[in-house]
Amino acid sequence: MTSAVVALVVVKAFFPGSEAGPGPSPGDPSASFAAQSATQSATQSTARTEGRHPSSPSPAPPATGRAPAAALDALLTKSAADREKVTDAVNAVESCVSAAAVAAAGAGLDAAAVRRDGLIEDLSRIAVEEIEGGQAAAEELRTAWRRSAEADRAFARWARDAAGCSSGSVPHGSAYDRGVASSGLATQAKQEFLRTWAPIAGRYGLPVRDHTRI
Repeated sequence: MTSAVVALVVVKAFFPGSEAGPGPSPGDPSASFAAQSATQSATQSTARTEGRHPSSPSPAPPATGRAPAAALDALLTKSAADREKVTDAVNAVESCVSAAAVAAAGAGLDAAAVRRDGLIEDLSRIAVEEIEGGQAAAEELRTAWRRSAEADRAFARWARDAAGCSSGSVPHGSAYDRGVASSGLATQAKQEFLRTWAPIAGRYGLPVRDHTRI
């Protein structure tokens, strides 16, 4: 029995936690340290997770460029209306329904050229430098409208040359050829402009256009 008592004393001496006892008291420093460590670990985990999955919205387009972009878009709308008139006038000369119709078409083409000049002047008043990529787009558009004005004047000359024509026999001389050439150059310039303008229009929620509508 003495040996058993000695063994029990040895076990308690070397393994004091081998028997269930009361847990740590509320004021136990070790318990407080463990709670703080758990809180810090959870905070760091949350920070890493948020860093991997940012939820911030995409930046809005600069407010300074919105007004000039809208003003330029308004000029494109005006230009679209002029293009339709030019197309109708050229078709009127080509069909040569009457001398009066051909003369009116020639006058309409001259007027369209003047309006193109006005669009270029209006464009120069827009603060395109406030738009990212705006200066390059404006220069391409200016070139396109200049070429269009050249085409309008050449076709107007063609209309005067066609005076006295009859349906189905409208002459196509040098003025007509200049009009076709200038119109082709205008189309190329418009396509270049639209490649520059498309991302700007998208940035500000403006309409998407094609070269037949400017």
